[in-house]
Amino acid sequence: MPKHPVTCDSRAAEFRSEGFIVASSGGNLFCKYCNFCLDYKRKDSLQKHCKSQTHVARKSGNFTAARLATLEETVDNVWKVEDSKEEFILDTIEAFVDANIPIEKLDHPAIRAWLSKYVPASGDLPLANWLRQYYIPVVGEKKRQEIQADLKDSDIFLLCDEATDKSGNCVFNVLIRPSIVANYANAHLAESVVLDAANSANCANAVLDTLQKYSIDRQRVVGIVTDSARYMTKCVETVKELIDNVQHVQCWAHKASSIGSVFEDKLDELNTVVIKVKHAFLNIRKSNYIQFLSEKYQGSNPDLISLFPSPVCTRWNSWFKSVRYLSNHIEDVVEFFKSLEDGNTSVKFFNAASAATIQTIKVQAVYVSDICLPLMDLITFLEGSSYPTIHVLAGKLSDIEIKLGLLTEGVFSERTVHECQKLPSEANASVQAKLKTAAKSALETLQQLRSQDPAKGVVDSVGALFDPRNAPKKKSVPELAALQMSVPFIKYVQKLHFLEGHTAFLEAIKEQLKGEDCVSVDVQGILNGLKLSHREYACAALRAIWMPCSNAACERSFSKYSLVVSDRRRRLMAANAEALTMVAFEQEGSSENW
Repeated sequence: MPKHPVTCDSRAAEFRSEGFIVASSGGNLFCKYCNFCLDYKRKDSLQKHCKSQTHVARKSGNFTAARLATLEETVDNVWKVEDSKEEFILDTIEAFVDANIPIEKLDHPAIRAWLSKYVPASGDLPLANWLRQYYIPVVGEKKRQEIQADLKDSDIFLLCDEATDKSGNCVFNVLIRPSIVANYANAHLAESVVLDAANSANCANAVLDTLQKYSIDRQRVVGIVTDSARYMTKCVETVKELIDNVQHVQCWAHKASSIGSVFEDKLDELNTVVIKVKHAFLNIRKSNYIQFLSEKYQGSNPDLISLFPSPVCTRWNSWFKSVRYLSNHIEDVVEFFKSLEDGNTSVKFFNAASAATIQTIKVQAVYVSDICLPLMDLITFLEGSSYPTIHVLAGKLSDIEIKLGLLTEGVFSERTVHECQKLPSEANASVQAKLKTAAKSALETLQQLRSQDPAKGVVDSVGALFDPRNAPKKKSVPELAALQMSVPFIKYVQKLHFLEGHTAFLEAIKEQLKGEDCVSVDVQGILNGLKLSHREYACAALRAIWMPCSNAACERSFSKYSLVVSDRRRRLMAANAEALTMVAFEQEGSSENW
């Protein structure tokens, strides 16, 4: 007898007691208890479904079905997933930028395989090309919004500088720093633009465009910090025509470096030796030199076993570090080179050098080592950003001026005199005359820089008021009033409140000075303590001592830029390069802080 064909209706009739029905659309077997479509052609599958725990529980009524989400809840869940995906992508970009890893590395098969294995949902990460086109601009806009929120309605300083990148482009960076937030002042990289040319008009336009982009009222700009270049001075003059009472501050880290470069220019024999040693140790001979020092100083001071620190023209203090090394190791360097059978030009120079020539170099290196310490300390001090600097700047400059004045008169250190005595009398007189001439040129450079400094009155007044070394010097009320009117922020404090607060400040300084030196006095801590009793004075004074007198933050931003726009990333769009540099610089600031 022939079998009847199996249909969806026949299966529904056969398993009617199990709740199987034919779907309204027809052609599908449906379990009304499980809300599930089944394959009616395979009877064994239907029987297994009927015996499953879920089906039995649903049929008996002992199973509580999950509530279906509403349309609104479904939409909310979808948006939450999208937001989580967006956050993951943006955080990944920031992490790669902070670690200086090119975005292109995300396309590498090994990275993709690692992400898919260990990072859930990493498959949603787009390819690098899409990240550059869409997400990097989003990251940049996010950083701009964070910067704008941090600035709020506070008074601000603009830090501006220009540099040439590896492609020959003129890059102009504008940093914005609030007057003070809590006990620190964090600078933000607000703009990094490529200019057609580095001139005053282009720089002024970039500054004004930055203020407009961040919706900053021009009257909130208290000061502009630049280097001493003429076009930057003219740029600030242009900006000052549109912004009243803005203070131009020139970077004293740059100026201190220019004072040091006088010795580099005047002591040409010493500079020649520095260059020769740098070239001799370029990529080779370093391991042999370390081995030579290890054998020579075996069992003695391990600090003597170190490499020559090569000078870098774009790095402050690097030439001084090279000279200080030679002041202690010039004999070791010469002895090592003379032990080599080498055709290198620099090595040949030392092999041909006479003992008198090497001793002359030693004298000059020792001399520079003595004078360079205050300059190196000043530059290092001004590079910092986690403490105020302007209130002690005038005092430090005066110390250097005094030292240079003594050197001009031939008052050298004992070590310099001792090394000079090793020279023949005629050579000794010639070298000392050269040293005095170098000191005189450096002194004239310092005096000229101080006299031409547009912020000289502010620097001197802040130092007179808040440098601990000036606390014992009693000042009359008219003198204090004149100093008050010379300093931004403080000049707006009521005269009586200023005099009362400053008297309390001086008493606190004198109390700390008992048995201590000026360096250990915590001026910022004292002013913070005075907020309880003399709040108006203390808050204004804190903002005054936090005025920037260095552009070191701009130099750090260019260091970040050079990492972003490296030799392998020269095809970056200008907008993306700016966004990535902003992210890299902000990450550094947040981790340092500051």
